[in-house]
Order: sequence, then structure tokens, then C-alpha cells
Amino acid sequence: MAGFGRVFHWGPLTAITIIKWITLATIYCNTMWYPPAESIGGFLYTAVFLVFSGLTMYHFFSAMFEGPGYLPLNWKPEDSSESVLRQLQFCELCQGCKAPRAHHCRKCGRCVMKMDHHCP
Repeated sequence: MAGFGRVFHWGPLTAITIIKWITLATIYCNTMWYPPAESIGGFLYTAVFLVFSGLTMYHFFSAMFEGPGYLPLNWKPEDSSESVLRQLQFCELCQGCKAPRAHHCRKCGRCVMKMDHHCP
């Protein structure tokens, strides 16, 4: 049930509405100006547009339901020799080593891999 709470919120619902509205308006205009039933070009244009619209929705939901890539608590690299551990930073809150480009997120309470675009 927690997954549905991510969808039924004003932000995702607004984004889904905008994506679907643009898709429907484009398909409507396309059928008037470049009908897919009358030419192969119109059919290909409609098909390619629908594929890209579907991929947009797929990636939107994938980003919503998959985690950002949390590091396990108390994480250490497999090769935990002294020279490797010296190159990595240590997170006091997670009590583990930080992978390269990982940062601790105050909202999530965990270290997140590649946190340059993480927004919970």
C-alpha cells in the first residue's frame, strides 16, 4: 500500500495529468493534420510518438517505485585492505564506508549512491 501513496499525491498526479494531456492533445492534432489511416508516414509518426509517450510513463513510474540506490548499513568494500579504506570516507551516522559519489541524505537517514540528483 505504501507504493500507491507515492502515486496518489498532488505532485505525481499533476505530472501524470500533464503527460497524458500532452499525449492526447498531440494524438488528436495528429489525426486531423496527418491522419495515420491515410499514409504510412502518419502511421509511423503516431506509432513513434506513442512509443516515446509510453517510455516516458515507464521511466516516470520506474523512478517513483525504485529506490535511489541505498548503501547497506555498515558497508565496507570487499577488498577492505588498509590502502582501500584510506581512500574512502566514513559515515558516522550509517557507521559504514561511503562509496565514491555517495552522500548521506538527512531525509532518508541513509547513504545514497550517486546522490547528485536524489530528491525524496
